[in-house]
Amino acid sequence: MEPGREPTGTIVFASVGVTSFGFDVFSVAAPQTPESASAAGLAERRHTDGVSVNFNAQFKDDGGEEVAFVSERTGSAGLFLCRPGSERAVPLPAVEGSLFHDRPTVRGGRLYFVSAHEKPDGWFRSWAAVYTTDLGSEETVRVTPRGVADMSPAVSASGELLAVASYGERPWAFDFHVLETEQFTSVTSLLNPELHHYNPFFSPSGERLGYHRFRGAGAPGDSLIPYWQPVRSPVSSIRMLRVHGSFPSFSPDAKYFALNGDFFKSPGVTILRADGSKRWVLAKQPNLFYTSWSPTESGVVFTSAGPIFETPKATVRVARIEFDPSELTDDRGDVYVAVKELTRPEAGNDAFPAVSPCGRWVVFRSGRSGHKNLYIVDAARGEETIRRVTEGEWIDTMPSWSPDGELIAFSSNRHEPANAAVFSIYLVRPDGTGLRRVHVAGPPGSAEADKERINHVCFSPDGEWLLFTANLGGVVAEPISGPNQFQPYGDLYVCRLDGSGVRRLTCNAYENGTPTWGPALGVESLSLGAPAADDSLGEFDEPLWLSCDV
Repeated sequence: MEPGREPTGTIVFASVGVTSFGFDVFSVAAPQTPESASAAGLAERRHTDGVSVNFNAQFKDDGGEEVAFVSERTGSAGLFLCRPGSERAVPLPAVEGSLFHDRPTVRGGRLYFVSAHEKPDGWFRSWAAVYTTDLGSEETVRVTPRGVADMSPAVSASGELLAVASYGERPWAFDFHVLETEQFTSVTSLLNPELHHYNPFFSPSGERLGYHRFRGAGAPGDSLIPYWQPVRSPVSSIRMLRVHGSFPSFSPDAKYFALNGDFFKSPGVTILRADGSKRWVLAKQPNLFYTSWSPTESGVVFTSAGPIFETPKATVRVARIEFDPSELTDDRGDVYVAVKELTRPEAGNDAFPAVSPCGRWVVFRSGRSGHKNLYIVDAARGEETIRRVTEGEWIDTMPSWSPDGELIAFSSNRHEPANAAVFSIYLVRPDGTGLRRVHVAGPPGSAEADKERINHVCFSPDGEWLLFTANLGGVVAEPISGPNQFQPYGDLYVCRLDGSGVRRLTCNAYENGTPTWGPALGVESLSLGAPAADDSLGEFDEPLWLSCDV
């Protein structure tokens, strides 16, 4: 490998929920007393333009007309301003190179906000910090002390005081507090009792109350979810696409992606044209997860059939889906398939199949021994030919082949088998020899290495880099402040095969994962027509704490 050579290609991945949010910023006249609250008197007003996802706003003026807010419209969380009568939002000054901005407030000619562009001294610490920009000179300074993480700033009306949510120099933690004022005024339930409203804020005068929510079916603005969305990449040689689905994989010619739905309602396996203009259903049943497209057979995709998060002995099977690629035409929506199960139902939890570069073998994770280890079967005949790759009383999972077929990368907690929350990257040859751990967060024996939670590892097309999702950067926003994110610390990273050269690729408040890494896509991947899309905007999981028992 050439020293300093940059990773290249196209990374396709999923983020939990965000493609379905459909948020806009609204406000109402704030009731002065509980008795004065009525739907007629609230007069809800929408402030943002319905483009992309818009949230976490603050009023710029005392009259409650202009709002500063966060939007995903440019492929990452950026800062914008909406003015009355304006058709489009105006960008606010931002930190060049930052993938994450949050909680903007304009006071006294200054912009206060959160950014996550400065890496802290070590891993497992949040990158979030509060900054302020002079709107005249556009000079930006850091307000948060070095070594400290701050979130959710609130600026006093005078602009002289700043309150933040902070856990100081500690690793991420949280506290619960109960505030009892014995007074409660219903506001948004009078207007939209079936919708959730997030992160309320007042105008400086206290006369208007703002929040963000799903803009509603049929409301002006974006009403569909594109099959994929471009995401801003910090590495110029890597293109990044966020799919509406999960576990994508490239076709042999990189003209299509195979992907799963949400595991519960949507089709189990679909094919998406790489330009996002057309989608076909291969398997309608929802209980399918993971895809691996054979590099030698353009009409074969492997998947897992069964529940996704289960014990070693649960019935999950590796399945081979065969179809005719010539049926991927614009006049069809469904494609006829033949499904063959490669593993026996009584064998236990067989999942995450990955097909070898030669197309002959499939490596997968199996719980047939009572513990989850790796096995290899024939890609056509299944368990007629099977051999074990790893063995032990721990979890080995999510394997991926190197492009030359010489290595298999996977996630494992074998360094701490009693802890199912820690996973690191391991490499092994297909015959089970040459096993070694790839230390990413720190050297062997260090405290940092023991904190790694790394999953969904795969190789770059040239075999020189590893792509994975990990907890290395902590969280950059309060998880309680938005729709449910199972692991809000999950972001995408790359490193070399020896663990060096770690680069962070995503930085946001969502769980990012299930990535695949393919070649650089050409101009044929850019659709010139209207984007094809789903109509499921607004269908996402609310915070689990709303219904938990405490």
